[in-house]
Amino acid sequence: MIGNTSKQFDFLSQSNGTSIYVTDDSNEIKVLEASDMFKNGLYKRAEGEQEAKPVKDKEKDLKPVKKITTLQDAVEYLANLGVGATSLTTPDEIVKAATEKGVSFPNMK
Repeated sequence: MIGNTSKQFDFLSQSNGTSIYVTDDSNEIKVLEASDMFKNGLYKRAEGEQEAKPVKDKEKDLKPVKKITTLQDAVEYLANLGVGATSLTTPDEIVKAATEKGVSFPNMK
C-alpha cells in the first residue's frame, strides 16, 4: 500500500535474466525497501542509485478547490490550467496533475 492506494509493481524482464523496476517516487521506494524481499536480498537498489529522499508534505502546500466534485470537473479545471485532457484518464493521473499544479480537490468523488 502506498498511502491508501493498493499498488502492484510490474518489474520489466531484461535479456540477461534479471528484471528491473524504475521509479523516482520516493513513497514507492520506501515501500519496496521496507519489504521482506528487499531485506532478504531478492531485489536490491541499482548500483549508483541513492537512498530515498524524504518526501515533503505536498498536501500542506496545495490550494484546495472545493467546487470540484467529479472527475470530469477536475479534468476540465486542469485543462484550463494547461494540462492535456487526454493525459487525465484515471483518478491517479488527475490527482498527480493537480498536485503538480499546486491544487487539490477535497470534494471530488
